[in-house]
Amino acid sequence: MSHALLTAALVWIGLSYVLGVVVALDQWRRPAQAWEAADRNRRFWFWLTIIAGFHGMGEYAAAAYLVGVVPRFRATGPPAPPRRPLQRAIAAVVGRVRRVSHDMPADGTHSSAEELALVAALLVFVSSFIHSAQIAPHWEQYWLYGAFFAVTTVLQAIWAMVIHRDPLNRRALVAGAIGNAALIVIWAITRTAGVPIGPQARPEAVGVIDVLSKLDELAAVVLIGVVLGRLRDVRRPISPGALRLAAMLAGPLFIYSVLAAFGGGHHHH
Repeated sequence: MSHALLTAALVWIGLSYVLGVVVALDQWRRPAQAWEAADRNRRFWFWLTIIAGFHGMGEYAAAAYLVGVVPRFRATGPPAPPRRPLQRAIAAVVGRVRRVSHDMPADGTHSSAEELALVAALLVFVSSFIHSAQIAPHWEQYWLYGAFFAVTTVLQAIWAMVIHRDPLNRRALVAGAIGNAALIVIWAITRTAGVPIGPQARPEAVGVIDVLSKLDELAAVVLIGVVLGRLRDVRRPISPGALRLAAMLAGPLFIYSVLAAFGGGHHHH
């Protein structure tokens, strides 16, 4: 590693630590009422920022917080005027039905199904990041290979943003499951039968970055399947233990995938 690259890496990591602490403090100082009005989970964002900050990804966590959460604080505005008794009763009934139908806790935080969908979106996003790092080298091989990676990168990133805004969007969840499963199948074909078009006729070797990308997508497909099953049968809630297990497994996978994308690795389809 050259001296310039080492210096850049140290600056990046140091900035990640600083941003992780600063952004986490900003999140903690905001009252719980503001988070509830913004429909965001303070505990989730706080720990996400801390973990990402001390794993060299504080820049990404800060950007996600500034883009996806801070504008919601500004948009909440002053509290609404007091409602009449009939309005309060109707609002209570509507809120209760919405919480039951979506497994939503009474405090306005994300339900377990929503949290799993967000974890799936995070994994798909990091897979798109890996694909983005492979656009240029594949474009050098054959322009159609590079175009495939470019389109895949954009579609995965858009899907992650859609799920971030609406975690229980059935159509988006189904499309994400089908699309990412198709990418896994395409990758398996290129590793066994070879690429059917272009100059790369022989099967490609399996690399670390390949496997990480497909593990991201496979885990996302499994999580999406769990969420869709929950939406079909609201009587079967997702246990908190399953949510914690998903977060524990997805966290290291996300970190290693980002590191692999930065470090390069074997080209993959």
